[in-house]
Amino acid sequence: MSTTYISDLEKVLDTTEKRYNNSKKHTEQRLYIPSGLNTRSLLDKKEQKHVDKYNYLLHHLYMTRVLNRKYSDYDFIPVRLKTLREYVSKRKADTIIQFWLDHHVIESDNSYIIGQKSTGFRLTEDFRDIKAVDVGIVDEVFTQRLKTLRKRYNDQLDMSLPQHAFLNYNLHEIKVDATAAFEYLIETALDSNYTVPAKATKKEKLSIEAARKKALNKYNKDVASIMAISTGSFRINRDTTGKRVHHNIANLSKRVRRFLYLASGEPLVNVDVKNSQPLIMCILLLEKYQRSTMPADMVAYIKECEQGTLYTTLMAAFNTPDLDRSAFKQNLFKSVYYGENKYADNYTEWKTFNQLYPSVGEFITNYKRKNFEQLSIDMQRAESEIIIDGVIASLAAKYKHMFFSLTIHDSVMCKAVDQDEVRDLILYHFGLRGLTPSVAIENI
Repeated sequence: MSTTYISDLEKVLDTTEKRYNNSKKHTEQRLYIPSGLNTRSLLDKKEQKHVDKYNYLLHHLYMTRVLNRKYSDYDFIPVRLKTLREYVSKRKADTIIQFWLDHHVIESDNSYIIGQKSTGFRLTEDFRDIKAVDVGIVDEVFTQRLKTLRKRYNDQLDMSLPQHAFLNYNLHEIKVDATAAFEYLIETALDSNYTVPAKATKKEKLSIEAARKKALNKYNKDVASIMAISTGSFRINRDTTGKRVHHNIANLSKRVRRFLYLASGEPLVNVDVKNSQPLIMCILLLEKYQRSTMPADMVAYIKECEQGTLYTTLMAAFNTPDLDRSAFKQNLFKSVYYGENKYADNYTEWKTFNQLYPSVGEFITNYKRKNFEQLSIDMQRAESEIIIDGVIASLAAKYKHMFFSLTIHDSVMCKAVDQDEVRDLILYHFGLRGLTPSVAIENI
């Protein structure tokens, strides 16, 4: 790794720790913008008093990408003008957007569909793949406005449903050892090597740069997520598409979950369904076919999913080293479950899957024929019905707020002492759908 890269990360960590200590004394409302960007110096003198509002738009684009896994690092983020005006005022919203466009800090997709899609924006290439820093908030009035509007955002979750109220209550119970987490992140970054060899080919240079950008984006997301949790800036909502519940912990990187804890000090675990996404698709298969009349390869697919061995079987079919398991899963999801049919044949994972399970492959292809996103949407809805409206609803009905548990989409976090009860509920609600999953317990 280059010396400059190490120095930059160390400076960001030092700044982050100072901001964290300061935030504990003052306010939980924070703003993140790309490092090296001095908003105040770009503004006319009369506009400098509105610096927080200008920073807010950049913060919104950044944090939406961090907290909502629906968006990738380079997606355009829809910005609803009506909502932006609530945050920065009607008079300022259009001015702020145009200001950042004129300074080439953001760019637009120039796509607006009445009643369907808001115009999308994202940070430009010069500001997209650099570290984000916490710039705090100068105006206390704006701080209060943020606090009020963010509370309204959380209130959009229907708290009359016991499972929603249960998750919201428990989200506010979780804490994070921010200092230890920051130290871990910088140590991990320093252990990485993104130095380009002198004789590297163009392809190798591009690969190293892509890896550096990916690591930096992951670092930015983790730092922002930890800061949000440590300062009590909790967010929770349920999307209307896949019906998933999104909150700070569900969107937290797995590598930093180890720094989460409860005030009681009781150890936490994650109750995880093995091969969960492929298994959840079995629900859709069982809605169309009876097991007794299924093709043999479809029966074999469901059995592998229930045993939690599907990934291992597929990897063995074309001798993928176990070290490549993460990359394999990403390509499997992209080519088989979530991607467009027209690109599937570009992936060895799809070809292997289709050879082993041709009837399942045909089912998937037909399901995605009209709208390739429909399969992933229906899988997410089935998952949410089991985990949120099944497992969590059962816990909420029995214990109300006297039981700690949070969802991480298709898995459930709880106290170690309660893992058996959570596991049994997961087995029960999957059983109602005709499936018997394999469940693993992971220490947080």
